[in-house]
Amino acid sequence: MARTNKKGLDYFPMNVDFFEDDKIQLIESEFGCKGSNIALRLLCKIYKVDYFYQWGSDQCLLFVKSMGNGVVPNLVNEVVKGLVKRGFFDETVFNSFGVLTSKGIQNRYFDAIARYKKVDVIKEYLLIDVSKMINVNINSINVDINSINVNTCTHNESESESDNVSESITLIPTHKIYFIDIEKIEDFLISDQLWCEVICMQNHITIIQLETFIKSFIELLKSRGETGKTLNDAKSHFANWFKCEQSKKQKNGNNRRNLETTKSHASETL
Repeated sequence: MARTNKKGLDYFPMNVDFFEDDKIQLIESEFGCKGSNIALRLLCKIYKVDYFYQWGSDQCLLFVKSMGNGVVPNLVNEVVKGLVKRGFFDETVFNSFGVLTSKGIQNRYFDAIARYKKVDVIKEYLLIDVSKMINVNINSINVDINSINVNTCTHNESESESDNVSESITLIPTHKIYFIDIEKIEDFLISDQLWCEVICMQNHITIIQLETFIKSFIELLKSRGETGKTLNDAKSHFANWFKCEQSKKQKNGNNRRNLETTKSHASETL
C-alpha cells in the first residue's frame, strides 16, 4: 500500500560487516567503541527522517543528550569530522550544506521508499540519479548570486556565558546562504523535524497546529510581496511573528475576561 508524503524509514538494512569496514575500524582506533556507536546512531537518525540529516550545534546537543554515557559534544563533532574525512559521509555535500548523507545511504533509502506515493527531495543533496523514479518530486535550492561566506567553526566569544558547556562546541561550517522561493518555504520548514519539535515543545502546540500557523505565515509573506528568504531567516521571522501572534491572542483573551468581569460586577450592583 502506498504511503502519502511519508518521510523517513521505520527500519533499514545494514551490512553484517559494518564494524569490519575500514572507515569504522579507523574511527574505533581513534575514538574507541564510542566512535562506531556514534556512527551507527547517526545512520539511525538519518534514515528516521530522510536520506540526509542537517547537522549543526542544536542537532549535536540533542544527539548527545540521547546518547548519555559521558558522550560530549566535542567528541561527537570530532567523530563526524572523521567520518566525513574518511568518506563515510559525502565531504562535498557536508562542506557545502552542513548535511550528512552518502551514496550508500541514498541507494538504500530510495530502494526502501519505492512504495511511497510521493517523496520530495532536494536536488543539491542528491548523490545518485533518481530522475526515473515516478514517485520522486525533485526540488532545487535557489542560490543567490550575492551569497557570502560565513565562518562558524567556533563559538563566538560574545555569546552568552550560559552557552558555555564543559567543552567548547565546534559548529559545522555553512559556506553559502541559500535563498528559497516563497512557494517552497513552507515545505522546507515543515520538513525540518527537529525545528518543528522544538517550536511545538516551547509553545505547547501540536504539529498540526504548527503547520496551520506556518501556512498563515507564508500567506502573510506573499501578501507583502516577498519572493524568497534564506531558511534561517524564515525560521527567525516565523518565530518572531508567532510570538507576536501569541501575545496578541493572550492580550485579547485578558481584555475579554476583564470585560466579562466588569459586566458581571455591574449586574451584581443593579
